[in-house]
Amino acid sequence: MKQLNLAVLLLFSLGLMAQEPKLDLHNGDVLKCLVQSAENAGWKLIKNYYNSKGKLVLVFTKAGKTKEYVSK
Repeated sequence: MKQLNLAVLLLFSLGLMAQEPKLDLHNGDVLKCLVQSAENAGWKLIKNYYNSKGKLVLVFTKAGKTKEYVSK
């Protein structure tokens, strides 16, 4: 029973880590903080655009990996 509880807890925590935060990128302070934090961690902003739903999208790259942040 303890192993089952541990497995469920592990899957739940992995699910939480996989969710992307919902950020208000239209707020200048939030946007500035995200860009500065990413750059300090070695990520480079390569693209920003509005998607078909009118949400701001920022795309960062680092060592061949990419991350996208979409405004809420």
